[in-house]
Amino acid sequence: MLNNNRTPHATGDQSPASMSTPQFRVRKDIARNLNTLEMNGDVDFASIDALRNVFSALVSDPTPLLVDLTNVDYLDCAAVRAVLKGCRKDESTRPVSFKFKQDGKARLIVRLLGLDGAFGLASNEQNRLVAARSACH
Repeated sequence: MLNNNRTPHATGDQSPASMSTPQFRVRKDIARNLNTLEMNGDVDFASIDALRNVFSALVSDPTPLLVDLTNVDYLDCAAVRAVLKGCRKDESTRPVSFKFKQDGKARLIVRLLGLDGAFGLASNEQNRLVAARSACH
């Protein structure tokens, strides 16, 4: 059940699937040994409690995690902090990676905040800049 269509009610079942909402869905791909956290729409201060609940449910699962931000329309600073903090909780016990739409708003916001490296974008962006500079000379 959802409270205000954003935050799940606390229940005895704290599995990632039980904590999923339309805005934050967890999918387990057994064949690829991967959990994917799909984020959708506006991820902002009003929705971070639900996001924290999902990360809390994922903390005990050692399966690698892909945080998919391709369908995010808006990401505020509180949400960026919640994502980074949620991923940091368990980065020592499992790999965490991020997926962005090439020209998506979430990617733009992360770049504007100067957090490329924290989201694994620095090396890709750096390679593109080096290639662009080489093409100009």
